[in-house]
Formats: sequence, C-alpha cells, structure tokens
Amino acid sequence: MEKRPSSASTHADPAHLSHVFVFPELFPAHTQLFLDRKTHVAVLLFREETESPPLLRFVPLTPTSANIFLALLHAYPLHCTHQSLYRSLYPSSGGTDEDLWWDQMKAFALPIIRRALKTLGPALRSCGLRVVSLRGEGYLLAHAPGPQEQTEQTNRSLCSSAPLVRAPGP
Repeated sequence: MEKRPSSASTHADPAHLSHVFVFPELFPAHTQLFLDRKTHVAVLLFREETESPPLLRFVPLTPTSANIFLALLHAYPLHCTHQSLYRSLYPSSGGTDEDLWWDQMKAFALPIIRRALKTLGPALRSCGLRVVSLRGEGYLLAHAPGPQEQTEQTNRSLCSSAPLVRAPGP
C-alpha cells in the first residue's frame, strides 16, 4: 500500500493496486482516502482524535472510473493532462513522438475521457470532490462545496448582485 502526502506528484505505478491519499486542502481534518483498483472501491476514512471507531464511507467505482480517479489523485495539486487521463485508461497507447501521437488521437480520445469523467462524477460528489475542466489543458481535482456551502454562496451572490431597495414605510 502506498501512502503519499499531498505534495507528492509521481506517476501512477500499475504495480500498486491500493493507494492511500491524505489531502488536508481537499478533505476535512483526520480524513484519508483509500483507493483499491482491484476491487474498484474508494473508501473515505474519518478518524476522530478520540478513541471512537473511525467512520467509513464506501464508494463503488467502475474499473474506468477507478483508473481516472487514480490519475487525478496522483496529479493533485496540479492538473492532469488529457494525455495522462487517456493513458490511465489505455496504458499501452502512445508512441515515440508524443506530440504527433496526441495530434492523431485527440479527436478520438477526448470524448472517451469526458464520458469516463461523467461516470466518475457521482462518486466524486459523494467524496466531497469535483473535477474542474481546464480548457485545452486537462482536468483538476477540487473540493466540491456541500449543500450548506452552496446555499451560503448563492445567498452571497444574490445579495451582492441585487440592488438595494428600501421597504415602503408606514
């Protein structure tokens, strides 16, 4: 099992089937993400500082989703390029001239990547995550605001954009 801090940015090693990630900027304190590619499951582990047993959240993944999720986690906090995501799905793809290969594959690969990310979406949301598209570059893993945060954010934007109106007096 591989345990990596958030600052590490190495490529996914296919020999490892299980990975543990600790990202304080993405997850609440004392939270770890365990990703098992063999069983296609992501497990969020919430540990309290007390002696109480940890809380677990199991998130089932498809094989494709598990590979895409792993590529995004390994790239974090940087973005994951389209080429890296495609290679996570098809590891033996590519050739000697990387630019030429990608120019030939791009039109075919991008819809496959988008479909895989769409499939991964519900699993990411249940982990409190989302994927941000960086046009022409790739995708970035980010914290997804919860329902309470979304309501507060909406209220702030409504209050800041709506003109102030005085209530009619008596």
